[in-house]
Amino acid sequence: MKAVTYPNLRAEMRRYGIRQKDIADTLGLATETVNQKMGGKYPFTSDEMTEIKLVHFPKLDIEYLSTKKLADEPTTTEQVGL
Repeated sequence: MKAVTYPNLRAEMRRYGIRQKDIADTLGLATETVNQKMGGKYPFTSDEMTEIKLVHFPKLDIEYLSTKKLADEPTTTEQVGL
């Protein structure tokens, strides 16, 4: 079984109806590039993950979004005191 890269980011994208094209537009990248990054061919940079969080998921914790393993519940910045 192939490991899922960025499972929490994927889950939140589904939850909020955000497509890879939306992420690509936010980052100024081609959709194929975002597809490759989400597939694990290339990692997102910390600046890219920060931009994704700020634009699309401002209340979610960046560590939650960028984790490689699935967490039980999203962590909001309010929960961690940020």
